[in-house]
Amino acid sequence: MAGLPRPPADFAKQVLGIIPWSPADLLRVTRFHTGEPHFGKSGGYRFDDPRSRPKFGVMYAGESLVVAIGESVLHDAVLVGGYYDVAYEEIFGRYVWKFGGAALRLADLTGVALKALGVDARLTTA
Repeated sequence: MAGLPRPPADFAKQVLGIIPWSPADLLRVTRFHTGEPHFGKSGGYRFDDPRSRPKFGVMYAGESLVVAIGESVLHDAVLVGGYYDVAYEEIFGRYVWKFGGAALRLADLTGVALKALGVDARLTTA
């Protein structure tokens, strides 16, 4: 897979669009019944810090239970005949977490905001 192109020379001067987001709107599916929210630093998943000594961690969550399951259980599953073959234990051996707290400030990396940064969709797919 080809890597991402270098960011534009003026990337550090670009203004990020910010989207406020309530943590109460997020669900996380995890194997752990304590210690959440967990910000992993394995480097093994698509948004993880790729450095050998990660500086940031990532928490995978979703706006719905279906998305949260997709982010935690289905990320390595293979589609077979239109369905995912997932072992019973993979679903029922997990916990669902909801969160509270102050609003999050998320960078808008979609549509026009993404294009304004001089980046394309490879940012989230490559």
